[in-house]
Amino acid sequence: MARARRSWLRRGQLVADSLSKSIGAPVPLLGQIPLDVTLREGGDRGVPVVLGDPDSASGTALRGIARGLAQRGRGLAGRKLGITPT
Repeated sequence: MARARRSWLRRGQLVADSLSKSIGAPVPLLGQIPLDVTLREGGDRGVPVVLGDPDSASGTALRGIARGLAQRGRGLAGRKLGITPT
């Protein structure tokens, strides 16, 4: 079981590395969310795990990802730049 878990934990980084290579730009790994019972049960009830069980492993991981995203500068995707093509 421990070996399978380590393999799963590496998979996310492998996907991010593969995407970075294929598009030629860095694709950071935002985080890894463990699949636990509280995540599934909250989804079944329509209650996000970060509200229903915020101290669970998946709730903690999701809050960490959200914190990291909140600290990043916003890119230009979706923004109006106030210029017109000529």
